Amino acid sequence: MSLLRTRTPRAFPEIPDEEIPEQFVVRQGGTLLGVGIILTLVFGGACLQAAAESGFQRLDMLGACILCVLAGIVVLAKYKNHRLEVDGQALRYTDLFGRHTTFQVSDIASVRRDISENPKLLSENGRVLARCDRSMTGFPLLIAYLKKHRVSADLI
Repeated sequence: MSLLRTRTPRAFPEIPDEEIPEQFVVRQGGTLLGVGIILTLVFGGACLQAAAESGFQRLDMLGACILCVLAGIVVLAKYKNHRLEVDGQALRYTDLFGRHTTFQVSDIASVRRDISENPKLLSENGRVLARCDRSMTGFPLLIAYLKKHRVSADLI
């Protein structure tokens, strides 16, 4: 018996072509905002308080505080920035750091899943055009959009 279980990707509802809007945004959901706030304020604050009570003698608590706050900031940045905007044939991807990449649906050669089952939109030469999470809002619309435009994919 294998220790690695093969998960079947969640099936998304079929959306008829005429119901797919010309403009939509695939973005992070509110859960990520909650996680970022908890990491930054709750865990970061608790670690800072514990470090202050010990007179900053325990560097491990101060280090934990810094890691929690940094992790929270990264999660909040991902919530704010990470998105894929679809406007007809044009797509605009914004990564975690706010960098933008604009491309056409015709530039997408294929869609592949990474190890965590999340899709990557790839160009003809294998360059990653965009990365999405299956938990993003608007993801089912993206799947329908890619099917409508006959993009080759191993997940749809």
